[in-house]
Amino acid sequence: MNYDALNSVTMKQPVRLGIWGFGRVGKAAALFFARQGHQITVMDNRSLTPEEQAVLKEHHIAFIPQDNPAAFFETHDIILPSPGIDLAPWHAYRHKTVTELDLFSDAFQGFLIAITGTVGKTTSTTLLSQLLTAAGRAPLTGGNIGIPMFNLLSEQSATEQLATKQLTTQKTNTALALLEVSSFQLELCQRFAPDLAVWTNFFSNHLDRHANLDEYFQAKKQIFNHQHAGQQALLNADLVVTYPELLEIPATINLFTAHDPKTLNLPKLSANSSLFFVTDRTAYVTRNGMTHTLFSLDDTSVITFPENLLVVGATLHLLGCNPSALFKTHDQTLSVPEHRLEPCARYGTSVFYNDSKATTPQATLAAVKQLAPKPIKLFLGGLGKGIDREPMIHELATSTVRHVYCFGKEAEHLATLCTTYALAHSVHKTLEPALTECIEVLQPDEVVLFSPSGSSFDLFKDFEDRGRIFKQLTYEILATHSTRSENQGE
Repeated sequence: MNYDALNSVTMKQPVRLGIWGFGRVGKAAALFFARQGHQITVMDNRSLTPEEQAVLKEHHIAFIPQDNPAAFFETHDIILPSPGIDLAPWHAYRHKTVTELDLFSDAFQGFLIAITGTVGKTTSTTLLSQLLTAAGRAPLTGGNIGIPMFNLLSEQSATEQLATKQLTTQKTNTALALLEVSSFQLELCQRFAPDLAVWTNFFSNHLDRHANLDEYFQAKKQIFNHQHAGQQALLNADLVVTYPELLEIPATINLFTAHDPKTLNLPKLSANSSLFFVTDRTAYVTRNGMTHTLFSLDDTSVITFPENLLVVGATLHLLGCNPSALFKTHDQTLSVPEHRLEPCARYGTSVFYNDSKATTPQATLAAVKQLAPKPIKLFLGGLGKGIDREPMIHELATSTVRHVYCFGKEAEHLATLCTTYALAHSVHKTLEPALTECIEVLQPDEVVLFSPSGSSFDLFKDFEDRGRIFKQLTYEILATHSTRSENQGE
């Protein structure tokens, strides 16, 4: 790491800063550092819109096409890549790169919470942000949830902070930041050390980016690697059972589990550690041999998975809040993000669920389990991201799924797996004919679950675009079907 250049950025001494990628992160970073007088050049592999070009011109930011990345590295002091950029081919220039998370944690003055995990991290982050706000401790919330961290620094008047702050582990408790962080953001961190780090779960994912499962694990583990003894870690108990090396992290370890802890071979925790668990829809906390009720899962009517509620409740408890009181008092104002097991339409006694954010088999299986024992018509599609989806199909064959609608680029492959396990299915190139067929044969009390288990990039811009189109098509096809049924009845 080029620490001299990095210190120049944080101490507001002008440097030549290259920003690779002009998406959300790149735009926020370019404007943030340009305002401090740094010499900024943006590189991207696409042509910019007239609006984007105008922004760069206004702030005296240069732009070059992505024709020669090596020259880009050579001619700049520091390179800040967007998280989606795979830097593996550019390892020789690793000393010149810096991560968004490292720069944020260097600059932010306050208490920092970070949440990662394969599934559920956005929902957990969103609910936690809402409840902390309700408790009068409104956090600056961003990161992988869609709000760039440099925008959060701007909210905290961080331009002045960066000009005066020394790089130190000392924090002040005047502000609270809550970040959702991904493996892409974490993998190259050198100093990122949240005061409270939360790891929700770990399943195979992003193997089209990470070379193997261990590399993906090591990227996630970065959320703990630079913490110190005065900080807190909250992680799924399954993780320490499978990966006992996590017990060596320097922070105080707290565990949570949605299972009966007596069935797990859990390590003995220190007197300062807490174990959070759920039994009969009640969450408990055990610390230093004493067990207390934390909250009831029935304290809130929000539709999400029990494990997400446990993560939120445990985090609130570690922050000194009363999760039961907060859930009960603010239940009607809580909401999970769109496209997460979202009931979006009803036709007779059948309910349609938009779970487009389910981009992994585990997310889809969790949704199916949540809706059981109702009979389910399930939509599977998208790209597998290097993940073997056969174990999911095997498990679905013994679930309440009655029919699988395979759509998109990998539809034929999914159909072959369904045939192997005698799971009723049909194949469709696109979503519309699949949904039309589903509605035509829909029976009373059946649930329609759009939970693709893969990424959206075969047919859609992103999972949000996919979810919006699913809902739009559902409304249109249901309206047409209803009109036709009425006319036939006449």
